Amino acid sequence: MLAAMIDADSRFVSYAPDYLLTPNHKISKKDAQDAQIVIYQYEQFLRNAKGMANYNGVWRQYPELFKGAHIWSESWVNVPMFMAHGNDLSIEWQNQPGAVLKMLEKFAGYSYFQANFNELRPKIRVMMASWFFVQKMELRQSDQQDDLLIRERKTYQSLLDSYVKVRKSQDEHLAFLDRIKLSSQVVILNDLDGNEIPKNDEQSET
Repeated sequence: MLAAMIDADSRFVSYAPDYLLTPNHKISKKDAQDAQIVIYQYEQFLRNAKGMANYNGVWRQYPELFKGAHIWSESWVNVPMFMAHGNDLSIEWQNQPGAVLKMLEKFAGYSYFQANFNELRPKIRVMMASWFFVQKMELRQSDQQDDLLIRERKTYQSLLDSYVKVRKSQDEHLAFLDRIKLSSQVVILNDLDGNEIPKNDEQSET
């Protein structure tokens, strides 16, 4: 991702090395110059020889490119690009021109960043500084959002507690009114002799 943001050659972005994230990484002047030769030969190879059925007859025109790819990949490929005597491509590689193209592309990607790292370094520093600034701002905004959420939760809880208190008070008041209503409906009057006095509607019937 960083390689794309610093305008690196799009063909080689996927081969960007980890040391791009270390602006203080050192590449000697000689290594950078050797890598420039590889890139030059790679461009010439693409222009003049790409598409051949067998690259064994043309590799001598691009020795730093082919020999460099052989040395660079020797420790991790199953079959070295060159035979033991070093004069010809291995038969397996002669029979797989597509694999040769892919290997040369990978090595050219490696060499591209070797050759251009010192020129890319200022852009890398600017982009990394911008990235850290954006990260810091996003973190600050995240903290502010967390604080706002906490305040909103506290406000909601306070409103909920107030509602519960009001509801409880209303329920208690209604219960009190019900008790008063019931007690007023049960009233028994007695005369001086202790006899229950009939209600008015009972007296009118008699």
